[in-house]
Amino acid sequence: MKLTQLGQVTDWLYLSVDNLSLAFPDESRQNLRVRLHAWEKSGYLISVMRNVYLDPNSVWYKKNPQIYLKVLACTIKTPSYVSLESVLNQHHVFTEARYGLTLVTTKSRSLHTTPLETITYKHISEPLLGGYEALQYGRWQYFEATKTKALFDWLYYRQSSLPADLSDFNPAEELRLNLDSFTKRDWAEIHNWIARSRYKIRLTQVVERLTTCTPS
Repeated sequence: MKLTQLGQVTDWLYLSVDNLSLAFPDESRQNLRVRLHAWEKSGYLISVMRNVYLDPNSVWYKKNPQIYLKVLACTIKTPSYVSLESVLNQHHVFTEARYGLTLVTTKSRSLHTTPLETITYKHISEPLLGGYEALQYGRWQYFEATKTKALFDWLYYRQSSLPADLSDFNPAEELRLNLDSFTKRDWAEIHNWIARSRYKIRLTQVVERLTTCTPS
């Protein structure tokens, strides 16, 4: 396989030994693995995670790199959906910008540092898998949490690092949260997710402090 042949697959979502071996069956898997690694080292490809590469000349990457990475991350590990900081940033919930692409999955957690973005997968139990929307990008779907579910997910992973005694703790202020856009209906939905979780008492305490300290 020659570098010029990459032009035949610029509409692919990503490159890997598995999908290239289907397109170029005469090439050995070992040869494809060596070629991909060499092209990545030469700057022709970008390594996203182990054995997964993207072509910076890809039609879909060039069109919208941010959404492209969301699609890619959701596709590589399924089921998964974009959540936590990645969604809350879009709704201006943080008073300070947070960076990285974070997803929730029922599979194992993992962290992937790439030249483009740090991709983090957080594990969650089956009863808490939900609260996301299916979005379309080209011929692919990706999944993204609603604002309310993204906040629940963020609190779910953050609650253990908060003070044991919350009586003198203002979570909205200390955690730099802007919760003005959250309605009573949003908080009720968060309580529904809390009822499914293993941290019912703790999360209820945190949310009660948030709603007490946040003007309605």
